[in-house]
Amino acid sequence: MLSLQSVSAGYGSFPALFDVSAGRVDMMIGNLSDFLGQVKGGKLRGVAFGGDRASPALPDLPLIKQWLPNYSVSNWFSLVGPGHLPAHITSAWNAALQKAVADPAMQARFADLGAEVLAGPRERFLQEIATYRSNWAGVVKSANIRID
Repeated sequence: MLSLQSVSAGYGSFPALFDVSAGRVDMMIGNLSDFLGQVKGGKLRGVAFGGDRASPALPDLPLIKQWLPNYSVSNWFSLVGPGHLPAHITSAWNAALQKAVADPAMQARFADLGAEVLAGPRERFLQEIATYRSNWAGVVKSANIRID
């Protein structure tokens, strides 16, 4: 029997990573940055990548969409603030963030973690959120997922 562990947001991926490494769980789905070191070190074997295109960190890893054609799941992290934050503060934070992620040392660190930087203006981020919500709304509706 194959055991698959889903990562609980309350505990993070590390308990699942320990279970996979110890052989108590056969497989996990999680953030590439959490287990990239173990895959590159030969402790774990990468099976497939969930993004739209190959990961630069593991370019030979096949994409899940090869078997599930419309599958594309990527996670992203962003700096956000309250909705009423003044535009000049938002712009200043965005400029500081753009400068930080443009630094070659920062880019190298992100690459070491298997992360890609997709920095840009606030409008690009808002479009990403709208696209993500639209894509997942169809999944939620077709699976009849409801909050109880």
